[in-house]
Amino acid sequence: MVTLGVIADVQWADEEDGFNYLKTVKRCYRGAGETLGVAVDFWSAQDAPPKFIAQLGDLLDGRNAKPGNSKAALDVAMGHFARTQIGAVHVVGNHELLNFTKVECRTNFASALNPSGNEYHSFVEGGVKFMVLDSFQENIILPGRPDITD
Repeated sequence: MVTLGVIADVQWADEEDGFNYLKTVKRCYRGAGETLGVAVDFWSAQDAPPKFIAQLGDLLDGRNAKPGNSKAALDVAMGHFARTQIGAVHVVGNHELLNFTKVECRTNFASALNPSGNEYHSFVEGGVKFMVLDSFQENIILPGRPDITD
């Protein structure tokens, strides 16, 4: 049996709370980073911690691209993963592509489970083969354009 921690759509930004594009859902940008930290700490404290953490995309929010602080925001978010001995695999979401080019994502999201940082890759953990696919093979999202997607 293989256990893993899964988290998606963190959308961290050092910004005041706001709303989604349609103004129907409140977004707690700073609180999202705190929640990520709580999740990593929870997994780390387990008697049998997960074999790895799967971060399924949108770790950052597109708001980070506006003031040009994408890398600093990513460093804060990735700092949560650095606090644990649990490996992580990172999937690129549309909000990553609002902050970085695909080449930058490869560098930013390389890990022990994916040393090349490729958007598509596979690895074996506990006798199970995991395959990560690139849902943005054909990408129309441009970095720095948070107005074109939610």
